[in-house]
Amino acid sequence: MSDKPVSELNPYAPAPVDQTKTPLAVSELPLATLWQRFAGNFIDSILLLLVMMVPYFVLIMVYGILVDPSYFETASLEPRHLQDFVAETVLMLISLTAAFFLLNGYLLAKQGQTIGKLAMKTRILGDDNQLVPLGRLFLMRYLWLWLITIIPVIGGLIGLVNAVSIFGADRKCLHDKVASTKVISLRG
Repeated sequence: MSDKPVSELNPYAPAPVDQTKTPLAVSELPLATLWQRFAGNFIDSILLLLVMMVPYFVLIMVYGILVDPSYFETASLEPRHLQDFVAETVLMLISLTAAFFLLNGYLLAKQGQTIGKLAMKTRILGDDNQLVPLGRLFLMRYLWLWLITIIPVIGGLIGLVNAVSIFGADRKCLHDKVASTKVISLRG
C-alpha cells in the first residue's frame, strides 16, 4: 500500500473536510433582510401576474361564451352585475392558484422556496426551523390573505398591516405570524 492519502490515490474521492469550522446552530439561522424579502416578493409577484393572465383570460372567455353571453356587451366602465363580479373573482382566484402551484409548488414543497426566494437566496421555514408542509404553507401563508384582500376597505387595511408588520424586531409579516413561519437568508 501507499502512504499517500486516499484523496491523492482516488481522484473521485471527496475533498477533505475542515474540522475547525462548525456549522451554524439552528437557532443562529440569519433572518432574511428587508431587501431580500422585498426583491423576492417583487419577482414572485411579476411572474405570478404574467403566468396567471393566460388562464384568467381563457376562463373569462369561457364564462362569457357559455354562462353569460351578455357579458361582452357591457362597456367596462358601466356597473357590472353582482354575478359577473363574483364570477370574475372566483376565476381570478382559480387562475392565481393554478399559476402559484405551477410556478412555485415543487420548490415550496421540496426547498421552502419560491422562484423569487430562490433568486434572493432565502427560504421559508417554520418557527421550529423545519420545512413547512405545502398544504399548510399554502392555506396559512397565502390563501387566507388572498381571500381577505378581496374584501373592500377591510382587505386593503389587512394588506397594509401585513406589509408593515415586517418592520417589527422579528421581521415577520402578518402572514408569517399566522402561519408560524419565518424567512431566513441562505447567504453566508
